[in-house]
Amino acid sequence: MKTHVIAVNYLNTTPFIHGLKNAGVLRGMQLELAMPSVCAQRLISGEKDAGLMPTGALKELSSFSIVSNLCVGADGAVDTVKLYSHSPIERIQKVYLDYQSRTSVELLKLLMQKHWKKN
Repeated sequence: MKTHVIAVNYLNTTPFIHGLKNAGVLRGMQLELAMPSVCAQRLISGEKDAGLMPTGALKELSSFSIVSNLCVGADGAVDTVKLYSHSPIERIQKVYLDYQSRTSVELLKLLMQKHWKKN
């Protein structure tokens, strides 16, 4: 029986997937690639056994185990979360979020609350 694994289908996961394929790890696995929110939903529902989990969705799991010290990350500043507006931050009352990335949503919430002091 194969382990059902899911991973994000973004460019930044390409080295991770390449490593899995070349190390022969995928022989006992069925790998699916999807957008981050789908990865999270399928892990939370139990549809998948393991995956490259978006950190923004970890709080929705009742329990989890970290099975590797590998990650998709950065050492230094990253410009992956942006808020664009024609109005100054003080006048913003509503923000529409990208449903594809829970991590980006959580990061934007932190910026709004901690940096700009807005709910």
